[in-house]
Amino acid sequence: MPEEKLEQLRQRQGSKGVKVWAVNWPVLEVFLSLATQWRTVPITTMKTVKITYLGLEYTSLAVTAAAYGLDLTPEVMRNVQAMEAAACRILNGS
Repeated sequence: MPEEKLEQLRQRQGSKGVKVWAVNWPVLEVFLSLATQWRTVPITTMKTVKITYLGLEYTSLAVTAAAYGLDLTPEVMRNVQAMEAAACRILNGS
């Protein structure tokens, strides 16, 4: 995730921080560790270039989940995809 987007999220949260239920922590760790694994595509016009985030590179997901000792069950996949969808909306300014 680009640093400027992370900073925007930090500013929105202020000093409140983010609370994560213990049951969600392993999935969050996996999701955050995939920060460099986004599929992107540049959208260009004559004046600008905008990077559009398509989603995570799922081939990296299995390796990352295993590294964190997390079984890649359908439930874990759904949870990662839910975070991915929310992040895409934010990253793409939707």
